[in-house]
Amino acid sequence: MKTDANEVSAYDGGTTESGTLWIQGSGYGKKRGVARLDAEKAIFRHLLFQGIPGTTYNLPMVPDESISKRDHAAFYTGFFEKGGYREFIMTSSTSALIKVDGNKRMDVQMKVNVNALRAHLEKNEIMRKFGL
Repeated sequence: MKTDANEVSAYDGGTTESGTLWIQGSGYGKKRGVARLDAEKAIFRHLLFQGIPGTTYNLPMVPDESISKRDHAAFYTGFFEKGGYREFIMTSSTSALIKVDGNKRMDVQMKVNVNALRAHLEKNEIMRKFGL
């Protein structure tokens, strides 16, 4: 699976309520389901650990990825590997699976409830509460 080359950016998906964000990401895999999961995880990895340039969420929600993953390994297993991130996806759409450099790529556009995600991270002590 080719995850280092995933492209993630803000996406103008139309109506955006306060505390939500449209994000587009690419995923790779031989089948649609694999490519979609790769894109979804890439979107959340970027949002959590790198930020989304050009948005109010341009800074990472979790400032030190390696320390956080070490200290909260069980949380990240549930979040990424068991699909816990999906509860924060409000709506999504996908492109067709296209051949790229011997692999197949799919683009996913999704609307993420960032306020609920932030509250979830605070509740699980992954990040400090805002203002503390």
